[in-house]
Amino acid sequence: RKLKESFGEYDAFANYMRDFKTVDVLLIDDIGAETVTPWSRDEVLGTILQYRMDNKLPTFFTSNFTIDELEVHFANSTNKDDLVKARRIMERIKYLSVDIEIISENRRKS
Repeated sequence: RKLKESFGEYDAFANYMRDFKTVDVLLIDDIGAETVTPWSRDEVLGTILQYRMDNKLPTFFTSNFTIDELEVHFANSTNKDDLVKARRIMERIKYLSVDIEIISENRRKS
């Protein structure tokens, strides 16, 4: 949220991007719940993941989506269906992580 709020402030945005790229361990929680724009997918997420991949930095992801569903999510951006760019993001996610499916009851139920 802070990254999104800082879009109009170059220094703040650059600092957040640096932090996300270089932090010792990064956890991206609930990936796939966000609205996808080509810019947020390619320039923000793609840049962070590429840096972390190049520097072999531990990166964890949680999601309610399977790998295949996550690819569809990233392909359906606000501008168009972009499967090639979604696959590029997914290749970085696959490189950085091991897919483990955890099934449990929904603890948010009342």
